[in-house]
Amino acid sequence: MYRSVWLATLLLGTAAIAAPSKDPYAALRPSVAKIVGGSFDEAPLAQLAELTENIGGRVTGSKAYGQAVTWAMAQLTAAGAQHVHVEKFTLAHGWQRGPARGKVLSPRVRALHVESFGWAPSTPAGGVRGPVLLMHGFDDVPAQVKGAIVVVERPSGGGGPGPKRVLAMRKALTALHAGGARAVLVSMPASVTSNVLTTGSPFVDGQLAPLPAGVIGLEDERSIARAIDAGPVTVELEITNTVTGPIEVANVIGELPGKTRPNEWVLVGAHLDSWDFATGAQDNGAGVVQVLAAARLLAAAGPLERTVRFALWGGEEQWMIGSRAYVSAHEGELGGCIAALNTDNGAGHVVGWKVAGRKDVEAALSPIARRLLAPLGGAKLDLELTADTDHFAFLAAGVPALDLLVEDGNYEAAHHKQADTLDKLDSHALSSGISVVAVTVLALASTVEPFARRLDRAGVEQLLKPDGLDEMMRQNGWWK
Repeated sequence: MYRSVWLATLLLGTAAIAAPSKDPYAALRPSVAKIVGGSFDEAPLAQLAELTENIGGRVTGSKAYGQAVTWAMAQLTAAGAQHVHVEKFTLAHGWQRGPARGKVLSPRVRALHVESFGWAPSTPAGGVRGPVLLMHGFDDVPAQVKGAIVVVERPSGGGGPGPKRVLAMRKALTALHAGGARAVLVSMPASVTSNVLTTGSPFVDGQLAPLPAGVIGLEDERSIARAIDAGPVTVELEITNTVTGPIEVANVIGELPGKTRPNEWVLVGAHLDSWDFATGAQDNGAGVVQVLAAARLLAAAGPLERTVRFALWGGEEQWMIGSRAYVSAHEGELGGCIAALNTDNGAGHVVGWKVAGRKDVEAALSPIARRLLAPLGGAKLDLELTADTDHFAFLAAGVPALDLLVEDGNYEAAHHKQADTLDKLDSHALSSGISVVAVTVLALASTVEPFARRLDRAGVEQLLKPDGLDEMMRQNGWWK
C-alpha cells in the first residue's frame, strides 16, 4: 500500500509541478516508475546472501574471488546483460592471510591483539623479538631502528588527508626496512576502540610491503606507550602469510547495447573483491547487487539510446587496479564514455551523488537530480573529491565520474572489520540506492543532450592538485 501511494505521488506530483510538454523527462517517467517499483523486491538481498554467506570474503586473487567471478557472470547474464565476459589484469603477487600473534615479553608477559597488513610478508619462522621503538605518526623516522619492533601511534585525526597519509606511511615503512627494523605495528585510530582491528594495505597493485607489518589494537598500543615511559619494553611478533608470484585476476563486464548511439556509453560499476576479516557485505557486496539490480531493471526498460556497460571490478582494495587496468585497455574509446558511476559506500541512506570536484558535472547533472532523483531522496550533489574507490580511475582519465553519496553513521563500524556481515544492512536503504543508481543511468543513457566534457591531462592535474592527488598519481607510477 505504501509503495503504491508513493509511486502515485512520484508520477502525479511531478506532473502537477510541470506540464508534460514542459517536462524534458516526460517520456522516461513510465520507465522511472517501473524501475522504482522493481527496486523494492527481495532479489538483491537474496543475491547478497549468496555472495556473502556462501562465498564469503573475496580477497583479490583468492579461490573465493574466483568463485565470485563465476557467480557474478551468471547473475549478470540472468539480469539480461549481453556480451558478458571477463577482462583480466595482472596482480604483482598473490597473497593470503595466515595466523598472526603478538606478545609483550617484558616487563610483563601478556598477549597482544595484532593482525597483518594485506600484502605484508611473513616474519621468519618462529617470529621476531626485539625492543619496542615508539613512533608518533609516520613523518619522522628515527635514525636508529636496527633490531627494533616499531610501534606507530597514529596522530589524532588519522594523520591528514587519505592520500598524503598513505604516502607518508609507505615512505616510513620503506625507511624502517632500510634502517634494519624487524617489523612494524600501526595502531588503530582513536575512533576504533576495544582492541578492534581493521585491515588494508598501503601498497599498490599487489606489491609487497618491504618488511613484516600489521596493526595493533588501540588499547594495546597505549598500554605499551605507558610502559615505555617507565623503561624498555620487549615484544615478540609472528606473522605467517602465503605469498605467490604474479597472478591474473578478472573484472566482470557486460552491457546493454544502445539503439541509436551505441558508441556512446554510460558505465556503472562496483568492486567485487573484499577483505577477509568478514564477508564483505557493506564493502562491497551491497554495491555489487545494486549494479546487478540496475542491469535487470534497465534491461526490462527496453533498449536505451546509449549503451550501458556494467562492471564488477577486481583489485579495488589494492588501489583500484582492476578499474585502472580497464581504463588503460579502453583508452581509445573513453571519448565515448558519457559518465562512469560507482557504488561503494555501503547500503546506507542514499542522498545523491559525489561529483568529484567538477562544477560542470554538477551543473549537467542538476536537471536530472532535481526532476528525477528528488522524489527518491537522491537529489544532493556534492563536490567532494575522493580517491578511495573505482570512480577515481575514470576521474584521473578525465571522464565525468559519479560516486554514490551515502549517509550512514554505522558504515565505519563495519568497514574492513569483522563486523562487515549481512546482518548490518538495511534492506530498504539497499533498494533505495538501487532506484537512484538505475534512474540516473536511465536518464544519462536516454537523453540526447551532451553531458560534461572529458578533461585533458592538464585539466585533470588542476583538479587533483589541491588535495595532493597529483603527487599520489606520480608516486604510484600511474601517470606515464
